[in-house]
Amino acid sequence: MLACLRDRLGVTSFNLGLVTPPLAETEESWEGFPVIVRVVDRGDPKSQASDVGGIEIYASSVVSSDPFKLARQLRQCLD
Repeated sequence: MLACLRDRLGVTSFNLGLVTPPLAETEESWEGFPVIVRVVDRGDPKSQASDVGGIEIYASSVVSSDPFKLARQLRQCLD
């Protein structure tokens, strides 16, 4: 997916967050807990006006691309 973002969509700067179950044993069961990945395109790194980080994207309504177009292109990369 990251190669698709870089090579087909021209993404040059991004934030990536990854949440997984604990790596060590715990008292509680984490069975079935999904791996969650969030990727945020930060825009053109040469332009301060388009810079957005992972924190900002979830705290305000900044959408710079069509999420349905992105989903179609990622699906094509992964097929």
